[in-house]
Amino acid sequence: SGLSVRRFWGRRIRRLVPALVAMVVGVVAAALALGWPADERRALAIDATATLTWWANWRQAAGQSYWDAGESLFRHAWSLSIEEQFYLLWPVAILGVLALVSGRGARRRSDDRARRGPSVAAAIGIVAAVGALASTTWMIVLSSRLSDADLSRAYVGTDSRMATPLVGCALAALLAGRVDRWAAQPAAG
Repeated sequence: SGLSVRRFWGRRIRRLVPALVAMVVGVVAAALALGWPADERRALAIDATATLTWWANWRQAAGQSYWDAGESLFRHAWSLSIEEQFYLLWPVAILGVLALVSGRGARRRSDDRARRGPSVAAAIGIVAAVGALASTTWMIVLSSRLSDADLSRAYVGTDSRMATPLVGCALAALLAGRVDRWAAQPAAG
């Protein structure tokens, strides 16, 4: 209907990339101007690239501790990387749900709504809720495996941090259509 993954991604890029590029350029320029050690410039370049290409969280998970001081000037970019990875994956998941739900419904008569199965919003909500539960479970498993080690992998991994945006998606699916009905009701008074 009115869904366009291309427009969605375009809006995200226009909103986030200019500020991200400005931040990375500013941090690198400041580091170089302040005499960043020559032996650490390669790591700075890799961290800057990881930040600009939205895999900073995996760069940190692969050997940098989130909690160690002085590891990376871009340490804070892990959450933006997860957000962008979510923006890439979630629309594709929604398209898959739409294909499954509409494909199943298209085989039946259009007036047979009672037996058609879950609505699109319900199906998306179920997928989001199951994904959030799986992500949380995986974070717990990772944390227990890393109990005495650094927990950075569990903290910054995309797979172990998807619960937060997916819970939001599940709630949005649950409330789909209800907000308009609530807003249309006259105020009590």
